[in-house]
Amino acid sequence: MEQLFPSLAKVIAGLEPDHRGRRAIIFAAWRRAAGEAIAAKAEPIDLANDRLVIEVKDDTWLSHLQALAPQMLAKINKLVGEGTVKRIDFKLGARN
Repeated sequence: MEQLFPSLAKVIAGLEPDHRGRRAIIFAAWRRAAGEAIAAKAEPIDLANDRLVIEVKDDTWLSHLQALAPQMLAKINKLVGEGTVKRIDFKLGARN
């Protein structure tokens, strides 16, 4: 997958906004940009109108990730093409 990321911007540009492949690529880009520790606590659950929604496990991570949203957005767009994701929203997941 590592070698594929440089080509993803072209692939995504050719897909419809609601295409499952586009969604899968952007979700994978989130995991790559976030790294293992964050990805274990925050999972992409939706992509609508260029807005990525991430479900976060607890209040502490929610607060932390909201502060990091601009950096995370830049990292994702660096992987999938500038302007592909316009916003990241974080929401608290259901409590266990």
